[in-house]
Amino acid sequence: MNGRLGAVVGAAQPPGVYLWRSRAHHGAVRRELTALGWAAYPLNGRRITDANRSHEECARTLAFPAWFGHNWDTLADCLSDLTWLRARGHVLIWDRYGVLAHADARAWQRAYEVFQAAIASRTGTNMAPLYLLLRGLGPVRSPVSGAPIPVLDGAPG
Repeated sequence: MNGRLGAVVGAAQPPGVYLWRSRAHHGAVRRELTALGWAAYPLNGRRITDANRSHEECARTLAFPAWFGHNWDTLADCLSDLTWLRARGHVLIWDRYGVLAHADARAWQRAYEVFQAAIASRTGTNMAPLYLLLRGLGPVRSPVSGAPIPVLDGAPG
């Protein structure tokens, strides 16, 4: 896996939210993951400037079902489900995540909480693991706990 996401696919890092200091092109990441039965989904952070746009970008990128209600609760439900996406694992790459953090701190905190909760709800089940990789400039501490956001190891890409 070229070292880009070997820690994820090889389960060396548990599912979670990570900072990812890689400049790997989405197409290359997608090809590498697809070859292993995984899927990559790029979230365009330039578009995510508030809660509504975060919901829209996630719905578009992850092909949410028609019942998605464009709110935090149904975002959590969809991220916790993802059964319409067939893959051994799911990797969301949120480029420019700092745009939301700087534009709408409350929405950034809520989005972080929702992703963490959805990832946790999938962990320990037979569901495919879910990872959120934050890429680009932005906060390095969790808006929820204040703890440092872990950096994904082994991903020089």
